Amino acid sequence: MSEQPQQFEQPQQQLQQGIGQEGTKPTINFRDKIVIHQQELEMKFESALLKTKPYVLYRWIFFFVLFFLFLVKMIAYGRYYTIAYIAGLYIVNSLILFLSPKLDPEIYGNDVLPTLGDSDYKPFVRKLPEFLFWQRITGAALLAHFCSFFKVFDPPVYGKILLLYFIVVFVISFNQRIMHMIRNNYVPFTLGKNKAKKNNE
Repeated sequence: MSEQPQQFEQPQQQLQQGIGQEGTKPTINFRDKIVIHQQELEMKFESALLKTKPYVLYRWIFFFVLFFLFLVKMIAYGRYYTIAYIAGLYIVNSLILFLSPKLDPEIYGNDVLPTLGDSDYKPFVRKLPEFLFWQRITGAALLAHFCSFFKVFDPPVYGKILLLYFIVVFVISFNQRIMHMIRNNYVPFTLGKNKAKKNNE
């Protein structure tokens, strides 16, 4: 009979130990702390960035100042042509997406887009919205400034050749986009008056 209490005491002790282990806070290693802090910083950055969304004019002034300063720096030093070429291609690609409809009229029909003869309100839904477009090209301008401080990103090249390549890419890209607009008879802007908004006013 004396052995039975000992048999019952062992499971109870194990159960209490298990409860104690579950009740303790899980340990967070150094790597997890870095990930958590990184996520917190990203959330704060995105929150701060979203606060600038209503200030369209000031946002674009900021971009053009950045872009102009980089051009002045490039012309003054006669360097950074490769950085300017890559950033320029990225900006052109973003601009093409900004001017492109989210729904291709050649697939979904012309009714989804505002045409030149429309009097009704038809919003132009872009493949790349204005705020994201500004984010991308502003990031490209900031990155161009950052890369200009490192010689590894500034290999010796003939600037006029890169400029010629850029002009060719620009002309071909926009020619394709303009032909797409003409072929489907649409403009990359919102046409007509928003009657619902006017009635609310």
